Amino acid sequence: MSNDGGGLKVDPFALALAALLYIEHLLFGANRQDLSLLFAVVHLLLLLALIGATRGAEPPRLPLTIPAIFLGAVFVLGVFSLLPVGPPLGHPMWVYVQPLAPKAGASISLDPVGTRVQLVKLAGFAALFLTGAALGARREGVDHFVRYLTWGGVFYCLWACFNWMTTPNSVFGVARPYGGDRLAGSFLSSNTAGTLFASLTMLGLMGMLRPIMRERRSGERPRLSEFGAVWPQLLLALLSITCLFLTASRGGLLALLAAVLLAVTLMIWMKTSRSSLSGGVLAVVCLVLCIGATLFVIGGQHTAARLAQTNPLDNDRLEMFAAYWTTFKASPWFGYGLGAFSSFNAVSMTSKNAVDLSTLGAAHNVYLQWLLQMGVTGAVCMFAAVGLILFATIRGVARRSTQQAIGLACIAIAAVFAVHGLVDYALEAPSMAALFSVLLGLGYGIAERPAGGRRRR
Repeated sequence: MSNDGGGLKVDPFALALAALLYIEHLLFGANRQDLSLLFAVVHLLLLLALIGATRGAEPPRLPLTIPAIFLGAVFVLGVFSLLPVGPPLGHPMWVYVQPLAPKAGASISLDPVGTRVQLVKLAGFAALFLTGAALGARREGVDHFVRYLTWGGVFYCLWACFNWMTTPNSVFGVARPYGGDRLAGSFLSSNTAGTLFASLTMLGLMGMLRPIMRERRSGERPRLSEFGAVWPQLLLALLSITCLFLTASRGGLLALLAAVLLAVTLMIWMKTSRSSLSGGVLAVVCLVLCIGATLFVIGGQHTAARLAQTNPLDNDRLEMFAAYWTTFKASPWFGYGLGAFSSFNAVSMTSKNAVDLSTLGAAHNVYLQWLLQMGVTGAVCMFAAVGLILFATIRGVARRSTQQAIGLACIAIAAVFAVHGLVDYALEAPSMAALFSVLLGLGYGIAERPAGGRRRR
């Protein structure tokens, strides 16, 4: 799958996947129904092309049965929510709709069209996960993809800074509704951009630690040339954390710190599992020094002021969550349907919160939004599928002898999404969900790669 062009090996699928992710980011996160559907089809076609190109080769044996069952349950529940089941399962709101549209079936979903769109998008993200897992199952595929993702991140950060300095109140000529004093990249939300830059920072930081985490023979020490080879990752880390501070995203910064703590903890655990604490301590010291030095050099007054003013879970969010929690309790088991945010947002409005809720496009909490959309049944299935994959990834990466740092980067980036998702909605941007899906698959593919790359305990 690699071509030799002038001494440089190019993996066309890894390159196409990395380019596709940044194209989606640049198109406002593909956060438009027609664009999200188009890219969902592209995601599926990319997976089919990958399968076709590797036909005849033994596929990687990845134990995905249980996560696949949970994800399949999400699709089944999504389709079930479209059926005209009527009362008592059909939502009571249809009582008000049917007099105006007698042929409308009383389904669980309050927005059947939105649910169909979300199911197609979810299928596209599943395809991206499998594509990432297929790349992760090949050592060369991982190296190529991470290289392309790193350089793409460098150029994206440079463009984001330049665009913000020249036209802070618009993106590609589209006026930003608010936040012109905060960098937003190609998104209209600075907080969504904060999740992306925090993720790229983790990718760069963990890439810098590859020479330290590499398994060596007894007495062998890292060579200076190995550290010199990771300068693209250093450049990415510096640029992306600069952009993160310019977004002034409190949740993004706190999510990054949480991901760093998780990465440090896992590194210590992985190293001490071989009765060798020195490597883990050295990794911790290098990571802390890098973070500390960068914060000292580029720490902006705007971010510091926002952190001093309040925390990410401010009163507005608490009031919003309270309103949505009341709505959730009215339909706790099956929710209101995937993609039905505008409908259950309207249901949540009262005379006290109508002004605040009328401007929202998503609940500022990924977990609460899933509970509202799919109820306890669907949300538990989705969280279980992702949780099992992450658990298997952590366990598998700990046993690897190669590319451990990259696998750990995928885990840490998942932590960025998980933590920031408590107070924001980056995963509601299709391009961000696509990035999460690919890296989730990449880490899983690395962790479950057949023998050869694992060390013996």
